Amino acid sequence: MINFLFLYVFLLAPVSTLKVKTESKVVDLRCEHLTAPLGVDTKTPRLNWKLSVPIKKQKAYQIIVGVDSGNVANDQGYMWNSGLITSSRTLDTYRGKALEPYVRYYWKVNAWDENNQKYASDIFFRNGRNT
Repeated sequence: MINFLFLYVFLLAPVSTLKVKTESKVVDLRCEHLTAPLGVDTKTPRLNWKLSVPIKKQKAYQIIVGVDSGNVANDQGYMWNSGLITSSRTLDTYRGKALEPYVRYYWKVNAWDENNQKYASDIFFRNGRNT
């Protein structure tokens, strides 16, 4: 009985009082309305995303595109960096350098909420023939 009391008081009770913080983030990234498509056949693909709860409203966003996943993850994309765009839109069209056929491009969205908290997520798409 004493062992159980010790276990509860010193190990279980503190855990039961912790509150889990729901982390907001950018989710469901899509290129041409597909998740990680292989064979995008447009020179200006549409990129869109969603925001998870509890973000009430997106204040601004930035899109970064490149061929190196590490660079894109670190906010460095030599193909396109949209810069900071003050908008609640969650859809934009690629406006960077010409996309090469059959290349995997990584892209990332940085989104800021109404409290200027930054959230980010990244994914890839593979270009097709660019007809």
